[in-house]
Amino acid sequence: MSEEQVNGTGEVLQNARRLLAYVPKALKLVWDGAARWTLVWGALLVVQGLLPGASVYLTKWVLDAASEAIGKGMAWSNVQLIVIPGGLMALVLLLQQLTQAANGWVQTAQSEHVADYIQKLIHDQAGSLDLAFYESSDYYDTLNQASSRASSKSLEVLRQLGSFLQNGITLLTIAVILIPVAAQHVVELSVLMMSLLAHRSIQSDDQRDP
Repeated sequence: MSEEQVNGTGEVLQNARRLLAYVPKALKLVWDGAARWTLVWGALLVVQGLLPGASVYLTKWVLDAASEAIGKGMAWSNVQLIVIPGGLMALVLLLQQLTQAANGWVQTAQSEHVADYIQKLIHDQAGSLDLAFYESSDYYDTLNQASSRASSKSLEVLRQLGSFLQNGITLLTIAVILIPVAAQHVVELSVLMMSLLAHRSIQSDDQRDP
């Protein structure tokens, strides 16, 4: 490994440590500034993480029901087998749109509360400064930069953690749904292969007998 690669890896690890060290402070800052909105946002993330898995499950249910209805004939009594899973599927799709819209609205409110809270903290801290500091031409620029950066960085960390949580819930939900199905197919395929091998073995024995 070259010296440049070593330096690059060290820089990445150093940045990762800084980010991890900043996470607790960022979460505390957001929680202190908008605790209720953060709880609502977290609940929406959990719902949004579960809905794709529900969509996968209902898709399988719709396909199975359609296959069963077609096999029995397209009478109304058989078509009704598709109505319930189809209706639930439509409801899940509607909930996905509603939760996405609600999440955007909650994030806006959360951002405003956090920005107001950080602005209050900065002004409280500014009140303890020497009066000569206010005569500096760079004071207001520094104040605005501190306010905007603290708010944006904290919310950015929170969004990244939220995205990780939502994707993790989605992957776990889909895995719980698909693993039993895959295991069932593996068992069926194994039984089929064993039956085929046994049938070939019997045919081979019959051919050997005079």
